[in-house]
Amino acid sequence: MNTSMSKLDRCGKTQHTEDKSYKTINQLCENFNIYDIWRARNPTSRIFSWRRVVQNNLIQSRLDFIFIPKSFSVFVKNVYYKHNAFSDYSFVNLNIDFSEIERGPGLWIFNNKLLDDEEFVNKINRLIETEKQCPLYDEEPLVWYDNLKYKIKQLAKVIAQDKSVPKNRNILKIQREFEKISLAVTNNEIVDLNKFEEVKLKLKCHEEKTFVKAQFCVLKPIGQ
Repeated sequence: MNTSMSKLDRCGKTQHTEDKSYKTINQLCENFNIYDIWRARNPTSRIFSWRRVVQNNLIQSRLDFIFIPKSFSVFVKNVYYKHNAFSDYSFVNLNIDFSEIERGPGLWIFNNKLLDDEEFVNKINRLIETEKQCPLYDEEPLVWYDNLKYKIKQLAKVIAQDKSVPKNRNILKIQREFEKISLAVTNNEIVDLNKFEEVKLKLKCHEEKTFVKAQFCVLKPIGQ
């Protein structure tokens, strides 16, 4: 829908107008008791979902909506935009969970790449040698083995998370740069559009690396 719902949804030469489309959408929201969950949770935000450089000006708007029944609000865990380089439109991430039963921990899959980490292998070897001193090693080997697996799992999760933090921080930093430029334009500040293109290039490089890694991810069938 090429319609904005408030002045907050447009930035640039285009202006918000309360035209027929606007009134129709509002009427539908009222009739079906639905609302835009993102705008409800971000009532004053100037984050946009579409942007394009036109005649050396960054034009931005938010013309997509995440309408849900108001009664579903309690089930929405989070909703946010994620910017990308291959489209003028940003992704919308909506996480909603209707389950009332608390879930278990789920299935844990060991990250085989950790076996290439010398530090991790050394820690596991030391852990095994330490655990061998436990009386259960001789008295109850199956119980001892279950305890060892649990400790290896905990150690592996901690080390894997520590290694993933720098990557996550990097993409979050790029996303913030993107939004910072967007907000500056919204506030009528002078912005170097070369910087905007530079940030888009960073996003593109990150996306290409992620895509290449995804292509080489092969799930090995159980039992092989």
